[in-house]
Amino acid sequence: MSFKRRTPSAPGQVAQSALTGTKLSAYNSATLASTGVAALDDILGGGQPLGTVLLLEEDHASSYAKLLLKFYLSQGLSCKDHRLLLVSSSLGEGDAPDAIFASLMAAEDTSITSSETVTAPQLDMKIAFRYAGLKRFESGVPDSVPTTGSTDAYCSAFDLTRTRSVIQAEQQRMSHIDAASHSLEDVLSSVKEASLAAQQGQYVLRVVLQSFIGPQWNDVSATLIMRFLMELRSIVRKSPVVVVISSPTHLIDDKALTQRVRHCCDGVLGLESFIGRPDLAAAFPRYSGLLHVTTLPAVNSLVPSSTKLSVLRGLAAGSAASSGAGGLDNNLAFRLKRKRFVIETLHLDVEGGVGERQIPKAEAQPVGGGEKLKVDAEARPVASALRSKDAKRSIPRAGVRFRATEETETPPVVEAAHLHEDW
Repeated sequence: MSFKRRTPSAPGQVAQSALTGTKLSAYNSATLASTGVAALDDILGGGQPLGTVLLLEEDHASSYAKLLLKFYLSQGLSCKDHRLLLVSSSLGEGDAPDAIFASLMAAEDTSITSSETVTAPQLDMKIAFRYAGLKRFESGVPDSVPTTGSTDAYCSAFDLTRTRSVIQAEQQRMSHIDAASHSLEDVLSSVKEASLAAQQGQYVLRVVLQSFIGPQWNDVSATLIMRFLMELRSIVRKSPVVVVISSPTHLIDDKALTQRVRHCCDGVLGLESFIGRPDLAAAFPRYSGLLHVTTLPAVNSLVPSSTKLSVLRGLAAGSAASSGAGGLDNNLAFRLKRKRFVIETLHLDVEGGVGERQIPKAEAQPVGGGEKLKVDAEARPVASALRSKDAKRSIPRAGVRFRATEETETPPVVEAAHLHEDW
């Protein structure tokens, strides 16, 4: 059997694996683009395949979906050949395209990270030899190595406390559309024009639709929404384009429309924060909310690549976070740190906390109306004899029993039970 290297079919065609900031999937050889969050890439099977549409269902009491969109856009700016197209409404507070571009995160500083690693105290700890070869249990995916100076990084690590300083060269790769003043037809024509330019220029186009069909968008009917999504999916299917849509589906009264919107997208993820849920916040104080996986993209395969490659979902063979529940997905949760957004498998914390006493200290209860027990004089020699080794050898068995007196007001009296007549 002979093998030959894959080559472009036409002289002017370039293989998609040569695109900057992308990689090939280990499962189905699909070209993947990073979302900017390493854990989210793991859930998708390594990244979002080119030509797919991903839907993020927003939470009713938080803006975590908007934060994920910022990670997505920041990752696009980190790759020098990626173009950005943001569709958002200027009517919402902080949802204007210029405000979103101005609040993008910067990559982590490698010098600060290295200095913190050096100055960290090295503890000389030893464990049992039988546990030395075991893998360390991880509830999440390790973050990518910070790549501040690299322009061809697949997934960079971003710092939430730092704002990105957009230079003029990066501004030329950014474009936006105000959804409040444009119709869905205008947005669709702009996406089609940008996708053709990306196909000819051989670069990746990232399209972001923020709060799609939300209150800030123009009033559109269900027919126009479905037509827009079907045409959008057909445009990006054979182009180096990835689309991420965030939508407040909880505001849609027609549940049938919500299901049709989900069917028109290749992947559907939902965010549910613990804001307004004191019961869940008390049960899981470590996490900020839950991540629901409804549908995952399946390109060039019958099943999603995440089924075989994802570590967080626990379906991959030998995954450290596997639940062992017979092929069931792990429950996923997210939490917001000071500098990072982390997605992990959901676990219960230690009951009572680490620094608290788990078993309450028992208090001494008074017996018999607050008076101490009166021990009979005959029981004291027996107790002292039981403590000695010689008495234990000579006496086969001895015991002490309690005898309640006839007077109910007095406490019980301890009476010795002699089991040997000579003793």
